[in-house]
Amino acid sequence: MIRVIVLLFLTGSFIFNEAVGQQEMIKPLPHLVQATEFLLYPPKVESWDIEVDSNNYTYFAGRSGVYRFNGYELELLKSSGELEKAPVSGLFKDPKGRIWISTVHNKLGYIEKNHFVPYRFNDKLDSINTQGIRTNWHFDQKGKLHVGINRKGYYTVSSGGKVEKILGQESGIHGIVYTFLPDGNPFIFSITQKAGRNKNLNMDLHFMEQSGEIRYLSRLKTNHPIHLPVIVKNQDGSVTLSSGQKDIVRCYFDSVVSQTSLSSNIIQLFRDNDYNLWAGTADKGVYLIKNLNCSPGEQLLDGTASAVVAQDHNGGLWVKSSGAFFYYLPRLSKKSFSKRAGQLNFDNAMRFTIGGSRVFCLNNGSDIAVFEKGSMSSLPYPQNKSIKGLGVNTEVPGIIYYDTVNSLLWAGYRGGICSWNGERWKHYRLSEKVDKEQAIIAFGVKSDGTLMFACRNALFFLSSAGKIKKIDAPSIAGNRITSLAVEPSGNVWVGTIRGVFRLDNESYHKIENPVKNIDSLNGFVRYLKSANGRIWINTGRHLLYSVHGSEVKQITYNSGEPVRILEIESSKDGDLWGRTAHQNPKIAHISIRKGEVDVELLEFDVFGDLTSEFITGTISVIDQTMFLGMKSKIYISNISELRKREPLPDVKISEFFVNNKQFQRSGFSSLSHEENAIQLKFEPISYRRNKLEFRYRLKGLDTVWQEIEHQNIQYTNLSPGEYNFQVQARVKGEEWGETDKLAFFIQTPYWQAFWFRFLVVLIFISFIGFMFYLRNRSKHRRNTLVIEKLNAEQKALRAQMNPHFIYNALSSIQELIFLDNKYEALTNIALFAKLMRKILYHSTKELITLDEEVEALDLYLKLEGLRFEGTFDYTVTICRKLRPKKQMIPPGLIQPFIENAIKHGLLNKKERGGTLSVIFNLDNDRLICKIEDNGVGRKRSTELKAKRNAEHRSFGTQSVLDRINLLNISRNNKIKLEIEDLYTYYGDPGGTRVILIIP
Repeated sequence: MIRVIVLLFLTGSFIFNEAVGQQEMIKPLPHLVQATEFLLYPPKVESWDIEVDSNNYTYFAGRSGVYRFNGYELELLKSSGELEKAPVSGLFKDPKGRIWISTVHNKLGYIEKNHFVPYRFNDKLDSINTQGIRTNWHFDQKGKLHVGINRKGYYTVSSGGKVEKILGQESGIHGIVYTFLPDGNPFIFSITQKAGRNKNLNMDLHFMEQSGEIRYLSRLKTNHPIHLPVIVKNQDGSVTLSSGQKDIVRCYFDSVVSQTSLSSNIIQLFRDNDYNLWAGTADKGVYLIKNLNCSPGEQLLDGTASAVVAQDHNGGLWVKSSGAFFYYLPRLSKKSFSKRAGQLNFDNAMRFTIGGSRVFCLNNGSDIAVFEKGSMSSLPYPQNKSIKGLGVNTEVPGIIYYDTVNSLLWAGYRGGICSWNGERWKHYRLSEKVDKEQAIIAFGVKSDGTLMFACRNALFFLSSAGKIKKIDAPSIAGNRITSLAVEPSGNVWVGTIRGVFRLDNESYHKIENPVKNIDSLNGFVRYLKSANGRIWINTGRHLLYSVHGSEVKQITYNSGEPVRILEIESSKDGDLWGRTAHQNPKIAHISIRKGEVDVELLEFDVFGDLTSEFITGTISVIDQTMFLGMKSKIYISNISELRKREPLPDVKISEFFVNNKQFQRSGFSSLSHEENAIQLKFEPISYRRNKLEFRYRLKGLDTVWQEIEHQNIQYTNLSPGEYNFQVQARVKGEEWGETDKLAFFIQTPYWQAFWFRFLVVLIFISFIGFMFYLRNRSKHRRNTLVIEKLNAEQKALRAQMNPHFIYNALSSIQELIFLDNKYEALTNIALFAKLMRKILYHSTKELITLDEEVEALDLYLKLEGLRFEGTFDYTVTICRKLRPKKQMIPPGLIQPFIENAIKHGLLNKKERGGTLSVIFNLDNDRLICKIEDNGVGRKRSTELKAKRNAEHRSFGTQSVLDRINLLNISRNNKIKLEIEDLYTYYGDPGGTRVILIIP
C-alpha cells in the first residue's frame, strides 16, 4: 500500500474527491457611500435631517447646527438671535426653493447665504403652543404657512401674520387627516383624543375638502402616532401615507386602495424622481418600495434608524441614519455585493471567469462567489492540505479558470490544481521534480479539451488520462512565464518577461517568436488573450497589440494615441474589456467591427473606487452586464447604463471681494473707478469624489480660458469697463460642466468719461462761439454804423446827382425859353416835372424794379432828345428772359452813364447821326446793362473838355462810381463796371461802351 502511494506521488497524479454545496442566492444592493468616504475623516456631528437647494448644495441639520456640503467640505452656517445655538431638528423647502429650518423648540428660520434668518412670525407660533411638539410645515405659493401639530391639529399663519385654527381636538376626531392645499400639494396632520389614547382605540383616516368638509375613509391599525405622519403624492394621483407607526396606506380622496404594515415604525416616506418610494424605519433601515401597493422590497442598513430624505440634481439620494453622519446613494443602476450589506466578505476580488450563464469570482477573503441572473451565491473551495510544509498560501487558490470545452471550473494553487464539475472538487498535484512552491499563474484549454497551464518556470498539460505532464521548453522557462493563451488552431502562446513565444500544436517542440521584430513586444508581457480569432498582447508599458495571421497591429484611438490598458479580460462574445491606464481610469471595450478594431471608452464612476480600490484582472461581462471587482465589494451594472453620461460637476462663485472688502454677489455690480482690485473665490459642487480641475476667464480682459487647480483668482488695477467672470469645473478627461458667471462694471473716472470730455469740449466750443459772437456783434455794430454811414453817403450822392441833373435840365429849358421856343419849352417842362416826380419817388427807395428804372431813363432821354434835337437817336432794349417788373436794381445807377455818353461823346461829334443804345440782358442770374454810343470816345472828349473849361468838375460819373463802391461794401456779389473804347475799321475812335453787371 505504501508503495502505491509513493508511486502515485512520484507520477504526479494524486487525486481525491470532496463534495461541497452552494449557499443561498443573494441579491445585489444599491451602492452606499458613507460620510467618511467623502470627507476622509469621521465627522463628529450628527444629522437629523437633510435637504438640497437649487444650487445643488446639501444641508445637514443636527444638534450642533446646520452644515452646508459641496461634496468636499462641510461649512457650519452662522446663526443669531433666537436661533443661535438652538438644535435644528428639520429642514424643508418652500415653493421658491428657499431652505427653511425648524428647531427643537419649533422656531423657524430660513437660510440666506451662509447664515439663517428668523421667521418674522415666530411669536405667532408660540401662540399656538407648538413648543416641544413634532410638527409638519409647508409654505404655499401665496406665502401662507401650514402647520400640522402632531396630535393637536391643523393651523395656518398668513403672509401678514394672522393665525387661524383649521381643525383641532374640539372636532372630536381621533385619527389622521389629510388634505390637498390650493397649490396641489398634499398635507397631513393628526388629532388624538385623551380618552382614545387611554382606551387604546385605533385611529381613523379622514380626508378634508378645501371647503372644510371631513370624509371618513378607513379604520387604521394604529392607536396613536409615535412619529410624525408623512404623506407623498403618487404618479396616478393617489397618495401614500404613514400613520406615525407601522402602517403604510395608499388611498384616493374617497377610498383606501391598500394598507400594509412594516415590521418597524415608519419615520419617513420619500418619493424619488423615478417614482420609487423609500420608507425609512426606526430600527430596520430603509425599504425600497417599487410598486404602488406598498409591498416592501430591497432593504438597506438593517438594524439602524434610517430614511431617504432628499435627492440632488444628479439623482443621488441622501440618507439620514443613526449608523453614520449620512449615507449617499449615487445611482440606483450601480449595485454592489459587499460585506457592509451583510453579504459575502470580499477581501480583494482577485479573478473573474465566465462559465456558461454564470460568472465566478475568486475572492481572497472567503469562498468563490458565483453570480447568476443578478443574484449571488458562494462556492467554498477546498483547502490544499494534502501537501505539507508549504505554508498557509498553499491552502488558497491564486487563480480560477473555466474550461468551456469540458465544463469544468479550475483553481490553481501552489504545487497543484483542482477542478469543480458542479458537484465535487478534484485535486491534482505537481511532482517532486517540479518546484512545488511555484504557484499556477495561467490556464488555457485546446479545442480537443486538453488543459494547458503554467507556473513561473514551467509549462504543463493534463493528459486525457488525468496525468500532469511537463513540456520540455527550456528557452521559454528560462525567461520567466507571465501569461498563457491558446489559439483555436491549438497553437500555444506564452508570455514572458522577455517577449512572446509560440509552440506548435503537435509536439510543442517548435518554438518561435512571431513578433520579434517589434521592440516593444520583446520585453515584459503582462497578459495574453485569445479572442475574436486574434491573439491580444498587453505589454509591460500597458500597450495593446493584436496578432491576426502575420499582421501585428498596435491598438490606437481614432486620434492616433495608443491605447494603454492595465489588464484585459474577454467576454463570451469575444470582445475585450479592461481598465485604462489613466489618472481617471475608464473601462475600455475593444471589439471587431467590419474587420477593424474598435475602441469604446465607458464611464464607471463609483466615487473614486475605480482609482483607489481597483484590483488587476477583475472585470467580467456577460449578457450586457458588467462585474467590476473592488477591494471590498463587487459592482454590477448594465452596459447601457455605463454609456450614459455621468453628471458633470458644478462650480459656484462663493465670495466676491473688492479692494479686500467682501461684496454681496448680485446679478450685476457697478463699481467706482477706485474699486479695481477684484478677488473671487469659487467652490465645486460634485458628489463623485473625483479630483477636479478648473478653468476661468474674465471677458473684457481675457480672450482664452486659463486652467488652474486652486480656487482663488485675483485681479489688480483693472481698467474701467464691463467685465464678466466665468468659471467651469470638470473631472480630468471629461467635458466641462456648467458655467457660473459674475458680471461687474468698473466706472470710468469722471475726467475720462465721455460726458465729461464732451462737456469740456462743449464749454470750449461755447467759449470760442461766445468770443466769435462778441466779435461778430462788435463787427455787426461797426458794419451797421458803416452801412448807416454808407446809406447817408449814398443819399448825399443822390442828393448831389439830383441837383446836377436838375441844373442841366433847367439849363436846357432856359435855353428854349431864350430862343422863344415855347412849345418845346412847355413839353420839356411837362417831361421834366414827370421825371422829377419819378426821381423824388426813387430817392426814397433802396431798390426799384427794372421797369421803373427804364421808365425814368426814357423820360430822361426824351428830355435830352428835345434839348439836342437831331443830334442823336436812342434805343432801349430789354431781352425776353428778363421780367422787368420783378427784376430789382438800385435807382439812378444807369442814368449818369447815359448822360455822360450824350454830353461827352455824342454832343462833341461834328457830324450828325449819333446813336445811343441801352440793352438789358440776363446772364447767369446777373443783370447785364450795356450802354453804347458812337461818339468821339473818351480820349477826344477829355481833350475837348480840357480846352473848354479846365476848372469844370463832372459830378455825375464820379458820383456813380463812388456809389457803386459804397454799394459793394454791403454786398457779397459785387457790382462790376467795365468801360471799353470803340474804334472804327480804320482805327479811329468810334465811341464808348459801358457794361454794368448787377448781380
